[in-house]
Amino acid sequence: MNKGELRTHIKDVLNRSDLSDALTDTFIEQTLTRIQRLLRIPSMERTATQTVAGGYDGFVVPNDFLEIISLRSQGNPICTKVEYSDFVALTNVEGTPTKFAREPATNRFLLHPVPTSGTVLELKYYAEFTALSTDTSTNEISEIGQDLITYGALSYASDYFIDERKQIFEASFQNYLSEIKTQSIDEAFAGANLSISGAYQYTDYQPNE
Repeated sequence: MNKGELRTHIKDVLNRSDLSDALTDTFIEQTLTRIQRLLRIPSMERTATQTVAGGYDGFVVPNDFLEIISLRSQGNPICTKVEYSDFVALTNVEGTPTKFAREPATNRFLLHPVPTSGTVLELKYYAEFTALSTDTSTNEISEIGQDLITYGALSYASDYFIDERKQIFEASFQNYLSEIKTQSIDEAFAGANLSISGAYQYTDYQPNE
């Protein structure tokens, strides 16, 4: 559904003459923000890249950033995240990055060791939904989760109008949320050969001498 269709459907279900288009749009936006806090699905994944040129001064966090998935240098994962207060105490040397921290003041990812010029960095992350800016707009969740948006908006509307159907609308929202999460998990594992990695590699074992 596009934004206009969502608005019409929400107004039809709530069936109140005092529910304006503008107020319905507010409930839709509140719902999208709420869903972003609760849901992580493949269609929310994004990739940003940066090639280091000259001195490295940080990987700027994208404006639509919600949560990090991975950070790589030349295809190699940078696995260790450290608190910024601990990061600033590290020696400023160049090399292959193994640690990263998010600098609060500038909203950048800093790396240690510092990558050299020419290093390709890749950030995979979960992003905010594309804005529903016009009545014909659709986005990542409106195309697969129309019911989720509808009943989330109805739940917010029930708070506003003190509607006794609040519990029913909220229960429906939670059910649709659960369905989409389950679908996402099923998609992630479909056709995969699952295995459990051991806690240690053989190189971790040091025999007593």
